[in-house]
Amino acid sequence: PILTEEEQAFIDGPVKQLCEMCDDWQISQVERDLSPEIWAFLKSNGFFGLIIPKKFGGKGFSELAHSEILTTIATRCLTAAT
Repeated sequence: PILTEEEQAFIDGPVKQLCEMCDDWQISQVERDLSPEIWAFLKSNGFFGLIIPKKFGGKGFSELAHSEILTTIATRCLTAAT
């Protein structure tokens, strides 16, 4: 299996941006929550609809893309990945 161009672009764009926004120590030990900016970023970029079919308003990404996205985010901030 391979990622589609759309899936790869999402990983190279919004996923990379999200990782740059995350400070794992600040999130997990100090604030114990994602910042309002990160919550807004997740919502505005469709992170909550990764595997939901496009006809229902999601991104319709494959299982491979979903796994790659979560794995990539988890390497930076486990809280954001979950």
